Amino acid sequence: MFNIMPILINNQLVEANDGYGRTVRQLIELYLKPNNVEFFNAALIEFWDQSNKEPELHLDEDVKLIIGFKKPSIPPETVGETISLDLQNISELSWADEGLSGDSGKVLIIRWTKDLWVLHFDFTYNREYIKRRALRAKEFLQTVKKLDPVLDLPTIVYLLWSVGELIVDAKLGSLHGMRPGISHNDRKEKEAIIRAESDQETMDFFECFNLLRSEKNHARYAEDLISSSINALFMEKAIKIFSEVVEYFVV
Repeated sequence: MFNIMPILINNQLVEANDGYGRTVRQLIELYLKPNNVEFFNAALIEFWDQSNKEPELHLDEDVKLIIGFKKPSIPPETVGETISLDLQNISELSWADEGLSGDSGKVLIIRWTKDLWVLHFDFTYNREYIKRRALRAKEFLQTVKKLDPVLDLPTIVYLLWSVGELIVDAKLGSLHGMRPGISHNDRKEKEAIIRAESDQETMDFFECFNLLRSEKNHARYAEDLISSSINALFMEKAIKIFSEVVEYFVV
């Protein structure tokens, strides 16, 4: 799920409004008290990349935890019973994805005991959005590899251009507040942020993508001959570059 370890916070820090204790108090003030929540054992707050979407609060029995043990001491058949857990024996503590969005950032607050709080968070937004686009791009690439580079050239050009757009969507989705809207203009405006990156991988990607973009309407409507720049060597290069980027997002 994620690699960030949970933070253990002494209640004295919460009472003193100090260190991570201040963070716990701020979260309670901002997201729990406005929902008339005074007492809780576990609270999970979902945040969204889109500024017009309100945070969503999950409490207690609606928060499903994943707990791993260094030395398993609880029989698997133990269900619905109150148990005592030793923090020293816990190797993993996170939340289950069931009932939660794959596109939200998340903060988990647990009142472990009267003296101890647990704070956990993951602000990776648009995880499912990125994965869906990367998987569709991978499907298109697999189709391209099965097509004839001469007889099916228009289809190959249009599919590769579509792969490029899906990659741009995935890249933008990984940047906070930059998830593109449904219009091509919105994507192109935000695309400039990625173009500003000067690494070789980015430059190689846009070299291929720009040529495909310039030829996509020719490929779609068969109005003119497709540029001779889109040859076997170019297609091999584009497929290699696009495949490497897609695999990065699919993993």
